[in-house]
Amino acid sequence: MNLRLFTSTLLIVGTLCVLSNTSTALARGLQVNGQGGLSLVPRSSVTIRSQFDLFSYLEATTRSGSVLDWMTPQARARFLASLTFNQNGLTGFQYTDLRAELTATQIYQVLSLFGLQRITPLIAARIVTSEDRAIMQLRSRTLDYVDYWCSSPHTCTRMLGSICVVPGC
Repeated sequence: MNLRLFTSTLLIVGTLCVLSNTSTALARGLQVNGQGGLSLVPRSSVTIRSQFDLFSYLEATTRSGSVLDWMTPQARARFLASLTFNQNGLTGFQYTDLRAELTATQIYQVLSLFGLQRITPLIAARIVTSEDRAIMQLRSRTLDYVDYWCSSPHTCTRMLGSICVVPGC
């Protein structure tokens, strides 16, 4: 094989790998920025903003399955019970079961249900794949408080294993 053909083949294979990774990222709810890197999905893609939305989502995904099904039933129940909402959406949650049972990509997908995937790098998540690594390297301008919970409007109180979501609390 001559050098020109070899170089062309490498270029085509490399392009296909980038396209494959891009389509995988898009299918998982990640966005690809102009430089080919991953970026956060805008908050406008929020699905669950209240207890009612959560109930509706759980009902709608009973048969089809949900990203929440990646957790053990006990961990899922604890996570769902920890969710707090107000008129602004999700105000806080316990992240310990997410961190114990899911990878960074899986946590990103769970938090995207609430439009809060930007919080994923704040959780010391398990890194297994290159997608996990890319997600954990995302930087967002977040004011969310790790190891705090929303105890009352505009008040984040210290609580290990929780995240107080700002704005919202």
